[in-house]
Amino acid sequence: MAATTAASASVQQVAAASVTVRHDVTFMAMLLPHHVTAVRMAQVARQRAVLPEVRRLADRIVAAQLREIRQIQNWLERRGARPMEEPRAIQEMNEQDLEMLRTVDRAEFDHMFLMMMRAHHAAGVMMAIDELENGKDREALRLAETVRDTQLREIEEMNRLLERLHG
Repeated sequence: MAATTAASASVQQVAAASVTVRHDVTFMAMLLPHHVTAVRMAQVARQRAVLPEVRRLADRIVAAQLREIRQIQNWLERRGARPMEEPRAIQEMNEQDLEMLRTVDRAEFDHMFLMMMRAHHAAGVMMAIDELENGKDREALRLAETVRDTQLREIEEMNRLLERLHG
């Protein structure tokens, strides 16, 4: 009876660990395409933003998220996992957003970029918080903490820039 109980507990621990690992992999696999979209948006801002502060913010977003993309790719590769493809509707929405950023009147660009990136960052913060609450992998948790903290600071900066634009 004791051996059966121990074996059952061991099976439950393995099952719980695999669910946790699955959560960590899902977080990293979903974060990668999310970061790629942010980089694409910020690259447009580097070219089209009017305010130098918006261009500098875009530069920082590109640099930080490219570093994190490489980290995520390495993490996934070490685990034999691949990035997730975003649902078709999200892909289409991202392409529409990018097209709007490319074509909006330059005088309206900063406002549009800041609003879009603020919403995009808010989604990234939610993903990071979910990982912090449910993940187990130390590296994934460290990245989630970095994403949460960096993107919350950047959201605050975006809010200040939006206030400045609208006086």
